[in-house]
Amino acid sequence: MPLDLYLHTPMPNDMNERRAISRMARLLHRRYLYSDAHLLLVANINPDFSPPLRERQLPQLDGLLLGPEFIALLEFKNYFDPIIAPSLEGSWYAQGSKRRQPVVGGSKKNPYLQAKNSRSAWLPYFQELTMSLLSPARRTNLRTAWYHLSVFLLFHPMLHPESKLPPLGREGYWLNIRGLDDVVELAYAVRSPQLQLTLDERKILVERGLGARPWQKISSLLYDTVGHVYVKEPGEAPVAYPVQPFDDFTLGRASAQGHRIMLDNEKISRVHARVEVETAGIRLYDLDSTNGTFV
Repeated sequence: MPLDLYLHTPMPNDMNERRAISRMARLLHRRYLYSDAHLLLVANINPDFSPPLRERQLPQLDGLLLGPEFIALLEFKNYFDPIIAPSLEGSWYAQGSKRRQPVVGGSKKNPYLQAKNSRSAWLPYFQELTMSLLSPARRTNLRTAWYHLSVFLLFHPMLHPESKLPPLGREGYWLNIRGLDDVVELAYAVRSPQLQLTLDERKILVERGLGARPWQKISSLLYDTVGHVYVKEPGEAPVAYPVQPFDDFTLGRASAQGHRIMLDNEKISRVHARVEVETAGIRLYDLDSTNGTFV
């Protein structure tokens, strides 16, 4: 399978992280199932559970994505409202219709500072792994290649199209701020001829360097369904949309919003409702729609 999935530590109880990594795994699996490119996705890298990582005081990562010509640290942020960020260094906010919510980056002031800190901490560690785990013939070429390490800062279920983020400038060489569904496009676009690792070398870094193990129960996330959302529009036959474990998607009329379920009815708001799948069931949230949502 051209996508290998690993867990570093058991997935946390945080439903937002589970939804994000499950969605990403399904997207990459579908796109790369018959591709020549072989990707590795590592979920939930928690240094507290690994003595070598804990000693280095490395920050936790939501994930790590490794391709033939790129490696990207993954940070997930679950905000639906537009993200307002006057500057990279200052405070970020999710601006809703009724409230403004701070967007933080772990212990950092904002997600950009979190991403910058993560890259600064992990880059030298990967350099050292290259020197200790790979063959002498490869060490010299790859030591400086780690400066091409990327960070994907991914908002889910999407980065709101009305978000206002500052220009990235030089940071744009290593930082990509997008919606989670853009990960397939990023995996194609972010390439560095210098950072070329064979599949065996990437597996050595993941399995021996990080101590990650194959994700044994991933098939249920990739293939299982927990039910369907049936949509019946006037004059049309009902349409069934499958709902998968730890799913997260929106319904509405605005094509630019990236809804999974698009509805062509004037009674439906541009951004109408949201569905979240949890272990105990499915939640339906109205998103300040004009005509409301009823169960």
